[in-house]
Amino acid sequence: MICKHCDSDLIIHHILEDDEIPKMTNGSRIILPKCSICKNQISYTDFTAKINFDKKILLITGTAGAGKTAIGQYIESKSNYIFIDGDAIQKKVNYFARKNSEQKKDYFKDTIETTMILLALGYNVVVGYIINRDTLEYYTDVLQKHGIAPTFRVLVPNRQVCIDRDLKRECWVRVKLL
Repeated sequence: MICKHCDSDLIIHHILEDDEIPKMTNGSRIILPKCSICKNQISYTDFTAKINFDKKILLITGTAGAGKTAIGQYIESKSNYIFIDGDAIQKKVNYFARKNSEQKKDYFKDTIETTMILLALGYNVVVGYIINRDTLEYYTDVLQKHGIAPTFRVLVPNRQVCIDRDLKRECWVRVKLL
């Protein structure tokens, strides 16, 4: 797999994160694969025929506060999977949309394209996102075109666990009721 800008071998010469986008406070990485030599972003269309079919994809979904990020980060820390955090995808897409108002905000398309790039680079992938039925069909349709069947897990924690966790999150604003 060769970079179309500098002819570098992308399997050897790639970086996964972008320093331009502000970091996530939850520790998740913002995955934006680039050539490490010329710094050009790697595109899904550059090598769709070169997807590594023996790699694995794990899709994790659940309610807000269910633990998708915690489980995804744990899997990444203990295995050869790269974790794609849905919140980080949203942050990345929104960041570039603010820079270019013409850019469409398509979080799920960006997630699947990032997944496919990582597979082509030789990584296993775990995605943590709130995935509804229509979105799951979209994911599986795209992946099946490449002969890939993802493993899908739904997290359904105790409701009180979700509420307690949400109350501790920095991103939630606490409002004093009058």
